[in-house]
Amino acid sequence: MVWIDGVPMPEKNRIEIKMITLYDDQQEFIADMRRVWRDHTRFIGYLPTGGGKTRCAAKICEGMINKGLTVTFTVPRISLIQQTANSFIELGLTDLTVLHREYDFNPSAKIIITTQQTLTRRKYMPRGLYIIDEAHKRQKKILEWMNEHPEQRYIGLTATPFPKWMGEYYTGFARGKSMRWMIENGRLSEYDVYAPDIPDLTNCKTKKDENGDYEYREGQLAEIMGDAKIVGNVISNWVEHGENRLTICLAVNVLHANQMCNDFNAIGVNAEVITASTPSDDRHRIFERYRAGIVRVLVAVDTLTEGADFPECDCLINARPTKSLCRYIQGFGRVLRFVEGKRAIIFDHSGTTLDLGLPCGIEVDGLSAGDDGLSEASKRSKEEKKEKKPKQCPKCKFVKPAGVYKCPQCGFAPRAGDGVESLEDVGLKKIKGTKKTYTHEQKQKYYSELLGWQMQERAKGRNTSDGRISHLYREKFGVWPRGMTTNPKPPSPELLNMIQYNRIQYAKTKAKAEK
Repeated sequence: MVWIDGVPMPEKNRIEIKMITLYDDQQEFIADMRRVWRDHTRFIGYLPTGGGKTRCAAKICEGMINKGLTVTFTVPRISLIQQTANSFIELGLTDLTVLHREYDFNPSAKIIITTQQTLTRRKYMPRGLYIIDEAHKRQKKILEWMNEHPEQRYIGLTATPFPKWMGEYYTGFARGKSMRWMIENGRLSEYDVYAPDIPDLTNCKTKKDENGDYEYREGQLAEIMGDAKIVGNVISNWVEHGENRLTICLAVNVLHANQMCNDFNAIGVNAEVITASTPSDDRHRIFERYRAGIVRVLVAVDTLTEGADFPECDCLINARPTKSLCRYIQGFGRVLRFVEGKRAIIFDHSGTTLDLGLPCGIEVDGLSAGDDGLSEASKRSKEEKKEKKPKQCPKCKFVKPAGVYKCPQCGFAPRAGDGVESLEDVGLKKIKGTKKTYTHEQKQKYYSELLGWQMQERAKGRNTSDGRISHLYREKFGVWPRGMTTNPKPPSPELLNMIQYNRIQYAKTKAKAEK
């Protein structure tokens, strides 16, 4: 009997276990896990974000059930319980139950879905297999629990097996295809990265995070990233270059998220904030508005980096600097879900890409050891810091892969020895936006929309002069609108948002000057 939301699913609605179909690369991943299974009772299954980890886990559960065995599948947060249960049921795994105080529990079910916290608090129940989802998240209780029950079998699933403590608890390692392979073979979407801002984090202090790695102190980091100029750059850059795409914006904390959300809404861009503590009902409603396109920008704090699935989302704003590979790659993966014809765009206002490298170039072939995960870890070795990192094109701010001389986006090639490849030499700290070459047709379209806006303003009794139109044109293209035809067209939402943003910034500057 299946129990979901405290209600048993009637027998007539149940469907028999069916063979779960996999892509060829997923089948290879399952085969590699079977190979490791023979020699290890606990091992890590490593599959990049978007590679189909849940479907592969369901395939493992299907195999266990067909052999008459049982599985307990654990997730790190309660918000992932229903999502996992729904995914399993859709794939035909109906003999399941949920172990949590908000659900009715059926101990005879073949599959138990629960949080890691709930599992460690409940009475020990021997199972054929325990699957630890998001196994990179260090939780002291579950690690102690694994040590207390060494006779059980454990598979830890993760897209980011980087923490140094993992090798102390998992002895085997199985891996799927790399992120680079999945992009090249149409399993994940292509992407471009731009670095409109490089915040100065020189004086931002660090502390050890839940994995024992060094991370920026949140309060100080939020103060730096919450600077009005940086937030203004985030908004204006998205308005000019974001093409009104469905966007996820990563923020430092709730105050920082609300600040950016308010500024987006002030210029007419519908944005909402979601955090790890957002109630499940509110979370569901926000997601529905987001998927429907009513909300264009979802500003996230310590959530959406694991378990969220929005294939339609094709733009990421990273306004949350981090030293954590796990946090960085999990966040990056939110926009790489494959959709035919999709090419994601990432605006990295955090400088993280330049520090840690492009995600598709970060891979691991085994687990690190030397830390039990219950104590603090040491800093990453200096050798890791020496690897070549991508660089920002000084002309268009496109992030070039390491070793690429000529910018693949704008074609700019620095002269040998002129120092432009060194960001420090360029003197870039805060950059107001990315510049690019525009065609005559693009310039004409923008000018025509400005004339259309001028007509709308005059119809409202507002005296918008020709000089104002010319200055707005020059602000965007750096030249006066010579040679343009006077053919008004309705203004686009992007143009209206930009004008509204400029008005708000002007009002803020004027109010500050009058104090």
